[in-house]
Amino acid sequence: MPGHLAPGGFAQVVTELGERDHEPLVHRLREWLNGAPMDIYILRLGEYTTLKYAIGHAKGNDYQAFLDSTQEWSSNLQAHGYVRMVSVIISFQWSDSRCGPPWTRVDESRPPRSTAGAQIDAAFLAERLTRSFDWQQALNYHSIHLAGPIAILEAHVLGRDLRARAKATLLGKALTIEHQLDPVERILLDQVGGKGRIPAPDLLGISNQFEIGLPAVLAATRSLLRRQLVCIGN
Repeated sequence: MPGHLAPGGFAQVVTELGERDHEPLVHRLREWLNGAPMDIYILRLGEYTTLKYAIGHAKGNDYQAFLDSTQEWSSNLQAHGYVRMVSVIISFQWSDSRCGPPWTRVDESRPPRSTAGAQIDAAFLAERLTRSFDWQQALNYHSIHLAGPIAILEAHVLGRDLRARAKATLLGKALTIEHQLDPVERILLDQVGGKGRIPAPDLLGISNQFEIGLPAVLAATRSLLRRQLVCIGN
């Protein structure tokens, strides 16, 4: 691929890959790229046991032939050490040195309900914005606002003071991606949602109001921008 992708080009692969325990897919992808400085965005759309995958791909005109085909598929996958098969959309772009070293991002989503190209492009832009060396300087001249309607899912154990992290999902998009929120991210989302938009200087006020260090507020802002839950605008 590196020998065929032009500068500024974009490559995308929709496929199913075998996955081994304790070996993230990105390690194999980096090997395939042979050290080429490319950014990689992996969307995991579903996963299956090797047996289920084998049954789904087996063929045969009678019961015994089908069983033999299933065994052949299953044995081949196990011989490679695969414990599951993963449906993925993998996107590649040449890395921009102004945004640091080549990065990899992994999200999970249900299969897209419509064309997801614009959402994938936006993910690359968001990653590069929040990895650029002057992103905080750019933030100083703008406000933060929600990227769209957001659903918040919370859970807790009845009878115990134990709560799971809240999850946020941007609605109305082709890809439905759940993002876990830490407490500072949740506070910041509530503040932005309640006020409509927050000028960058007001982040210091949030830091003081909730007794949260400004570095933690800035880190939460960067995380929400990266995950496209909030945007920068005038």
